[in-house]
Amino acid sequence: MAKLIVRTGEKAGMEYEVKEGTVLGREAGVTVPILDPKASRRHAQFGVEGSQFALEDLGSTNGTFVNGSRITRQRLHHGDVVRIGATEFLYNDPANRRPEAPSPPAAPPAPPVAPAPAKKPIQITPAHRRPRPGPRRH
Repeated sequence: MAKLIVRTGEKAGMEYEVKEGTVLGREAGVTVPILDPKASRRHAQFGVEGSQFALEDLGSTNGTFVNGSRITRQRLHHGDVVRIGATEFLYNDPANRRPEAPSPPAAPPAPPVAPAPAKKPIQITPAHRRPRPGPRRH
C-alpha cells in the first residue's frame, strides 16, 4: 500500500493512503489537504501508470517538485520526496523501489608484476687503498 508521509508543515507526521485520483491541495474536501499559501486549491493528483503511481501537477502556479526537480507528471518510487510550496512529503511504497543501476563490469585482473632486477652489490674500498687523484691541471 502506497502512502504519503508529511515531513514538514503543520501536519508533519500525518500519513495518507495513495489511490488513483488522490488529490493534494488547499481546497476543502481534497484527499490530502495542504495548509500552505503556495499550494493551489487543487494542486496535484495521483494516477496510475502500469504498476506504479504517477503524480501530475494540475497546472499549479508554483509547481510540484519531486526530488528537487519541477515536474508535470512523474512516476514515483519508494523514498521519493514530493514538495508543494514549503510542504514536503515522503512517498512510501516498498513494492515500487527505484531500479538499481546495473553494476559496472568487473575490471580484468591486473597483470602480474615482475620482480625488480637484483641490484649489484656495492664494494667499498678502504680509503688507504683508493687511488689518489693525479695532479690538477690548470
